[in-house]
Amino acid sequence: MGVMNRQEDRWFPFEYNGRTYLLPRECPHRGGRLDLGFLESAKGLVVCPLHKSTFCIPSGECRSGPAEAGIKVDVNQS
Repeated sequence: MGVMNRQEDRWFPFEYNGRTYLLPRECPHRGGRLDLGFLESAKGLVVCPLHKSTFCIPSGECRSGPAEAGIKVDVNQS
């Protein structure tokens, strides 16, 4: 899968509601590997495995901390 002119090692795909979203591999809190976290597809959430910050897909909004900022999420158009 192509990754929209971005460094492929910085993003990973997440399927939700029939669309593919590209998420950053690192949590904004302490750099935990979101791609190794918990993907709650039914709820559209990704949970950081390091400190359990939870982010909403597709908005990128931080739902619970310790992260204080959300993540940038892109929709894969290919």
